[in-house]
Amino acid sequence: MDKLRVARKQVAVAIIRQAQKEGVATEKLPGDMGAHLEARMWRPEFLPLRKARGG
Repeated sequence: MDKLRVARKQVAVAIIRQAQKEGVATEKLPGDMGAHLEARMWRPEFLPLRKARGG
């Protein structure tokens, strides 16, 4: 799962940088885009599994 997270971040950074080059991204973006994205990425938190009652 960690490798997937890293890959998603790399793809997102590449897309954002390309949008900047093409003039599509009009807002000022942070210098450390990787850290900016990492701080905003969703992190799933799963509850522990329990055996169902009566089963």
